[in-house]
Amino acid sequence: MGARDARGFLGALRSGDRGIYLSTGGFTREARYELERATVPLSLMDLDNLARLIDTHDETFDTDGRGLLPLTKVFCLRIETRAVLPSWFCDVRSRNQKDASEILPNA
Repeated sequence: MGARDARGFLGALRSGDRGIYLSTGGFTREARYELERATVPLSLMDLDNLARLIDTHDETFDTDGRGLLPLTKVFCLRIETRAVLPSWFCDVRSRNQKDASEILPNA
């Protein structure tokens, strides 16, 4: 997200407004500068922040919210073995576990 987009967003806000700017691609230094000096209350959110918020609050979503963002829990087993799991399989930030029989053959 660049400075031009940031200025366009800020230009649409009026006195008394609040803003959340979500950029899945992150913010350039210039865009961050433009947004941080805004005179209206404004929060910047990137994809990592959004994922963290969803992970933290997904169980409190109402039925409509869950319908908009259907999530499936994934469990990850932390094991100490010589077997190597693909890096894409487990998110190290996961606080859940997965049954070993679902990960390793003959477990």
